[in-house]
Amino acid sequence: MGTISIKEVYQDSYNRYFKKSKYNNIVSISRIKRVFGANTNCFIVKAVNEDGLSKNFFVKYPNLSTILQEIRGYKSLKDYITIPEVLYYDDKILINSYIEGQLLSELVIKRDFKRNNIDILKLEKNKENILSNLYKNSPEKILTFDKYLKIKANKLFYKRLFGRRYENFYGSTSSVHSLINKKIILNGHKFKKTIFEIFEDIKNEYKNAEKKEVTCILGHGDLHHGNIICTKSLKTYFIDLEYASFMPIYMELAKPYYNDSFVFVLLYHFGLLERYFSLKKFEITDSAIKIEASVKKSFRRRLQLASIKMKARSNILEKYSDFIRFNSYLVMSHTLNRDPNTFPEIMIPFFLIFTCILDEFDYKNPESILDYFK
Repeated sequence: MGTISIKEVYQDSYNRYFKKSKYNNIVSISRIKRVFGANTNCFIVKAVNEDGLSKNFFVKYPNLSTILQEIRGYKSLKDYITIPEVLYYDDKILINSYIEGQLLSELVIKRDFKRNNIDILKLEKNKENILSNLYKNSPEKILTFDKYLKIKANKLFYKRLFGRRYENFYGSTSSVHSLINKKIILNGHKFKKTIFEIFEDIKNEYKNAEKKEVTCILGHGDLHHGNIICTKSLKTYFIDLEYASFMPIYMELAKPYYNDSFVFVLLYHFGLLERYFSLKKFEITDSAIKIEASVKKSFRRRLQLASIKMKARSNILEKYSDFIRFNSYLVMSHTLNRDPNTFPEIMIPFFLIFTCILDEFDYKNPESILDYFK
């Protein structure tokens, strides 16, 4: 679906829902933007009832398959975690109760730049306490490899690695192709594998998992801070349920682990890299890439978020297995998200070294990443 206009939202949502509800007078509509500024087909609709009382509604125009998946996710997760109520849906529109608050991703960014004094680590712990109710009490389901591949959340992993995205990003015609076959050396540490070898190993992991069966639990599938709303009273709500289903526990943790600690720093706000890292050397030779860099305090704080996740989920991670390594999910989250061929030059060395770090570091101890920068 293309971008829908405010006028279309007014006419369509009124005819489909609001004229039949108590709040049958729409007074304003505003488009919601993602934390990184992209326009969406999501809107806040303010409507008034006969007594003059106003109420906000969250109105979303996804495609039909997404609507149906969101509804399935809502029904499966609503008894375990806090989710905005679904008020109406049909083949075109989804309307939820509106939650006044801020995305947790926005609060973390403001914390990084000292624009608020909210205890982010406490919010993270509270959020993990809510999720523990889901993971501890979820029913279980055994998935074969074939059924695992059909999980919608695999659109973020397997389908990108074996699809057009990998070829577009890293194929022979890409500008970064020549870099992924070189050995990378960071602060004197020579990584064991090139990035090409890392990708080949992940592909082989999938091939070796074809006869496996894995016990899965209910998961959200994309539960990073950009899909979590915090109210003024610091109550937490979870949104965007299109990837929710039974899935392996590593897959459930991978996106929030990577996104909440790394994605803002490494993939979206390149102009802010100097606030997190210091680059001293970036030299490309015929066989190797030599980099010298250090990290700053603001990045260390981001690693604390991953540490809280690991502490809260340690028992559940030990209880269940997965088809591939957790590090492999992290590498795919990092490398198959945005096209590295479009990155500014300042970003390239950090993109390369974190591909290698995420493949080999001890994910159970997120702060072990700091050892690479000594």
